[in-house]
Amino acid sequence: MDSLPPLRKLQYVLAVARDLHFRKAAEKLHVSQPAISRQIREYEEDAGFEIFHRDHHFVSLTKAGRAFVSDIEEILGRMEGDFTAAILLSPLCRFAALRWICSGRNFAISPCVFASFQPPNF
Repeated sequence: MDSLPPLRKLQYVLAVARDLHFRKAAEKLHVSQPAISRQIREYEEDAGFEIFHRDHHFVSLTKAGRAFVSDIEEILGRMEGDFTAAILLSPLCRFAALRWICSGRNFAISPCVFASFQPPNF
């Protein structure tokens, strides 16, 4: 069983899809290129389809990969909206979500969310 959370693998897929380059995606995510390649290959094996065409010089999305990446972007975009709503509604949720967002491995968030942040009183 793989210990890497599925969301992380999806972020790897998105990063490679955006750059169509494994090394550049790995640098942006602060992981090694072999690690990101291995995780995406394992994800493709588990999913039962190839997301990327690979050769020694080029990376491109397969037809299934383009559809998959589009769906991932939509789903993760909705998740970001849900976190934003949680931040605005609850001090404790604000604290937890801000920690998640500030982990450096997630999506950018608007400055208005940070302006609304107040740490909880423990």
